[in-house]
Amino acid sequence: MKSHYQQLFSLWRKLAPLLLFGLFGLSLAASSHREAPLIANDPLADNTDLYAFRSPDNPNTITIIA
Repeated sequence: MKSHYQQLFSLWRKLAPLLLFGLFGLSLAASSHREAPLIANDPLADNTDLYAFRSPDNPNTITIIA
């Protein structure tokens, strides 16, 4: 049988991630460079999507897709 403190600690371990997400998760936003004054003139520089993963051909290299 768990002691009272062990039960509280177990409950805290389950609730802490939810509380942290509730406090900080809602304020996160994706990157956007539309606010930069001259970005409309350079669409190649306005790339906010970047994917990196281990190459399927050679596991010693990384494939980057932008």
